[in-house]
Amino acid sequence: MKLIKHIIIFLAISFFLSCNDSDYLLRTPETNITEPSFWKTTNDLKIFVNQFYNTLPKIGGYDQGLYDDDGRSDNMIYENYDIRLAGLTTIPNTGSVLNYSNIRSVNYFLEKGSQLDILDIEKDQANAYLGEGYFFRAWYYFDLLLKYGGVPWIDKVLTTSSPELFSPREDRSVIVDYILKDLDTAISYLRPAVDAETDRLSKEVALALKSRVALFEGTWEKYHNNTPFAAKTSNSQKYLQIALEASNDIIVGKYGKIYSIHTTGDPDQDYFNLFNQDDLSSNSEIIFWAKYRFELGTGHNLQRYTGITYPHPTKSLIDSYLCVNGHPISNSNGLYQGDDLPFDIYENRDPRLKQITFVKGDPRTIEGNDTLVTFEKGTIHLSGNLRSPTGFNFKKGLTPNNNSGCQQVDFTSNTAIIYFRYAEILLNYVEAKAELGTLTQADVDLTINKIRDRVNMAHLNISNIVNDPNWDFPELSPVMNEIRRERRNELACEGFRLNDILRWRAHHLISGQKPLGIKFDQSMYPELTPGVNIHLSSDGYVDPYAISLPNGWGFKPDRDYLLPLSKEELTLNPNLVQNPGWIE
Repeated sequence: MKLIKHIIIFLAISFFLSCNDSDYLLRTPETNITEPSFWKTTNDLKIFVNQFYNTLPKIGGYDQGLYDDDGRSDNMIYENYDIRLAGLTTIPNTGSVLNYSNIRSVNYFLEKGSQLDILDIEKDQANAYLGEGYFFRAWYYFDLLLKYGGVPWIDKVLTTSSPELFSPREDRSVIVDYILKDLDTAISYLRPAVDAETDRLSKEVALALKSRVALFEGTWEKYHNNTPFAAKTSNSQKYLQIALEASNDIIVGKYGKIYSIHTTGDPDQDYFNLFNQDDLSSNSEIIFWAKYRFELGTGHNLQRYTGITYPHPTKSLIDSYLCVNGHPISNSNGLYQGDDLPFDIYENRDPRLKQITFVKGDPRTIEGNDTLVTFEKGTIHLSGNLRSPTGFNFKKGLTPNNNSGCQQVDFTSNTAIIYFRYAEILLNYVEAKAELGTLTQADVDLTINKIRDRVNMAHLNISNIVNDPNWDFPELSPVMNEIRRERRNELACEGFRLNDILRWRAHHLISGQKPLGIKFDQSMYPELTPGVNIHLSSDGYVDPYAISLPNGWGFKPDRDYLLPLSKEELTLNPNLVQNPGWIE
């Protein structure tokens, strides 16, 4: 009985916690929110649901939001290795990794909100706010799915006597079906983008998340079939079809909004400038974004620290970009200039490559009409946060414009954060088409080639793909390799890469691999001595983890595809089971 009492107390606290870091009012719904004065009007719904927007990924002081996330993949690395990729994650002894606090708050919101007696004239707006609640519940459960797989599904407010406190884990496909059901409800309730309130969710945003979720699960279930991480019943075809249809609804403008790849006709800057704007409200590519205003206290440090600190690109990412003729560097018809000199690698390459990394002569700081600082060489010779561990320096999301002082003063950056953009939808569509076996050249022209047109990149012709002996997935078709390459390059450094590797069951890109950097040139770095303060691979590339991970990443494919539950959780709820491979 004592154990049961402890279980109830612990899990009840876990479920009743609300969002502690919200900037909005009403942080403790169990106190003020239940007063008779609340839950009366449509505006009450708006006030409560506002808190969930603040739980989306954000740019902060030392947190660069989505730009940081690829630092936990083969695209970018930090100075110190990632614990999960290194295979050094351990089972937590205490605490709750299955954080249901936001889900509990959404359930409370949906329960109370559905009971409101709303005037007919306000029902559409009230439903829109309820639709936001369904979207956020789907968002939170998708986050749990990405980390832990199947989890208990809780869709109502619990009490200390609720049997659901001891719920077992649902199969992952059951959770995905619930997520998609919530998103369908959100789509039915939300307003279309052409009518939605500024800075709020719309039908198209929910469709975008639906596309992302369904593609993830469709490919996970396909490539993890017959492994310990498989769903009990594979529904990969079903989910891929859902991803295709959700993407298509956005492409054809089902709800009135027509999106397109943003371009001003400047192939050398348009991709770069997409990510460094303060205001994206009129951008034809952006489906959902968040605005920052330092004068109102919501500024961040993206322009102050990114590019000189935080993760930086790897040789693997740099080498993946094609040459301008659409050929890989291994078979470029003489266009590839090699990498003996660090900046030769950018010549005749996909123009996006120069727009994600600094190249010699790039303006770093501009004030007024004066360029005060230019980039000269990779910062492997510097120390602390100023050092790039690979010698490639990241610049996606940055602007050299320092007229506001954002490069020198903390929390004065207003650069917007993008959550969903049209290019992702096109890439979801073309990948789903290929996985379903229905891909045509017209599909590629609608998607990949539209994306490439922004930078004047050669088109992909699926009947004439140039062989690449270094394809990441030699067991797959040439067109699938090129679709995955395009996704990697277009969405580079936006936080997609690790989840793509996980859903494709592509641990061969991590396990035993060493993330490398530039070809070391002693004449450029006379202050560095190989084997002393810089370490190189056998063929002369910077090897950032030569000492800390001499055998490369140790990602364990029999366990590291999912994270472990804590020992305390498993003790407190005996109906929970640990994820595969996680044993004492």
